[in-house]
Amino acid sequence: MGGKTTASRLLFNSFGYNRKKKVEAIIGSIEKWHGILFDNGEDRGTTNCPLCSLYFKKDCEGCPVRGTTHLPFCRKTPYVSWVNLWDKVGIEEMRLSELDAFPAEQKLAKKHARAELWFLVKLLPLGIEARMKDKTIYYRKE
Repeated sequence: MGGKTTASRLLFNSFGYNRKKKVEAIIGSIEKWHGILFDNGEDRGTTNCPLCSLYFKKDCEGCPVRGTTHLPFCRKTPYVSWVNLWDKVGIEEMRLSELDAFPAEQKLAKKHARAELWFLVKLLPLGIEARMKDKTIYYRKE
């Protein structure tokens, strides 16, 4: 075959690149939610979501979240409950420490954040691990 580039090779290379970007974005989103749960990280919606940075402007076309829910904009995910809770409380900075004065809401927010984290972990392809800075490793079992 030599140095010739065939259409099938281009397609494979393109698919491999796209898959790599998608997996990196899933892992980045897992890191974000791990940080929200364990490092007082903040959710700033689409502005600090690695998946949204790739797919939001295209109505989430190609996003693995949309591929799972068949709906754009994280509908039918734990994220909706998370956002609704913050709207109800009326606090704009979505960081768990902001709910210290609201223990019941903070507990519920942690539940929603944990659910979102595990929803994202289930998007990982089999055999791929997401390693956090604190040595936590997430991976898809089935």
